[in-house]
Amino acid sequence: MGKPKLEVVQPDEPTTEAETSEQIEVTDEEKMYAAIQNELELRLEKSGFDPANIKDPMGLAKAEIQKVVGGEGAQQATLLVYAAATSRVLEPIPHVSFPVHLYTQGPSGTGKNSALKKALRLLPPEAVIDIPAATPKALIYLDRTFRHTVVVFEESDSLPQGSHDEDSSGASAIRGIMTENRMVWMRPETNPRTGKTKTVTIERPGPTLLMTTSIRPLESQLETRVLKLMIPEDKTQIEAAMKKIGETFANQGRDIVEVNPDLLALQIFLQVHAPIVVDVPFSPALAAALAPKATTGKMYRDLIKLCVLVQAVAAMNVGQREHWRDEEGRLNIRATFEDYAIIQREFEAILGQNLGGVGKSVRKVVEAVAKIARDTSKQVKLGEIERKAGLNSRTVTTAVQQAIRARYLTDAGNGRQGAAYALQIGERLPAEVSLPSVEEVKKLARGLGL
Repeated sequence: MGKPKLEVVQPDEPTTEAETSEQIEVTDEEKMYAAIQNELELRLEKSGFDPANIKDPMGLAKAEIQKVVGGEGAQQATLLVYAAATSRVLEPIPHVSFPVHLYTQGPSGTGKNSALKKALRLLPPEAVIDIPAATPKALIYLDRTFRHTVVVFEESDSLPQGSHDEDSSGASAIRGIMTENRMVWMRPETNPRTGKTKTVTIERPGPTLLMTTSIRPLESQLETRVLKLMIPEDKTQIEAAMKKIGETFANQGRDIVEVNPDLLALQIFLQVHAPIVVDVPFSPALAAALAPKATTGKMYRDLIKLCVLVQAVAAMNVGQREHWRDEEGRLNIRATFEDYAIIQREFEAILGQNLGGVGKSVRKVVEAVAKIARDTSKQVKLGEIERKAGLNSRTVTTAVQQAIRARYLTDAGNGRQGAAYALQIGERLPAEVSLPSVEEVKKLARGLGL
């Protein structure tokens, strides 16, 4: 891929009539990116790292996460954040694939930000841009290279979503990152001496991966483009998380500070060699296995995310996979069925919810309401749903609200009666969708002559 030439324009200096609309109001992004890559190359060389020595990178990441995260559900969620973050180093297929943008959703205090931070600590700091809070246009003017980075909005309230006029510019920039693998923003600028107006373009090459957290769903245009990750809040998970907190204080959190050096070196290796091209020879078989299960158009985007996750796992396994350099000097890797097997084994439950389009808690609540409210005029109390679904009150409240928004439940009382809803069953829940087994994919691949 050719690198775009960037020209520096200082925003507080007047421009001349000879200057064109191709000028970009940023520091030299190419030099910034090259400086980071050179620094990472030096660190990689000093470490003596050889990816061939890493036999099971996902296993290493899982062990690292288990040291600092309690509960199987939260550990799986954090591991998926790590796998998604690795997709930042991939070469996207133009107008088809993108990094696996991700948002974690759940009530306050469930560890949404913790899942992100404990996964991203396994990446080099240069690969992460953390935005705790920001105005809608802050990302546009951020003086950083965005190439092969993870941009984290710690709360989705800081993520411009275009619901207000002041957000529209920032929201357009975000959509560019998610749909075009680059951010381009154009604005008029008037020369104070001549009074003439010209267009100034701000561009940030990607690919760039976006992550955020939320207590409520994202704006609809964004939500279909991200992988939704629900943080579990059942009693078992809470107990496991509390146990892990106790263990952390017992050794002053030393497990949190010390990161496996091989994992960090692997991510530096991938960052240095980005963009990495990964072929998935069996992807037609994956598509054939999932197509009969599709209930909405969203499924094709979910298939893209699944294929990109397979690419990310294959990139981690570069030392154990066939790889070569193409004529452009890019690192190429060929994925294997084992890469898909890792995805299927580790993330079956989480990805199945995304493919089905309905979270586990929402499904449990709707099914509980159906059992309780045989008489559709009966008011259903949240406490009854809690007992029937086996969920705590906060999770039930959130799931009921989500089910009403998705029209799987209707509330004749419009929630005005506090803990008592006049709930009725609404639209039919889509069937649960599971990932196809490795054997099923292999069989289809043989049938397709792959």
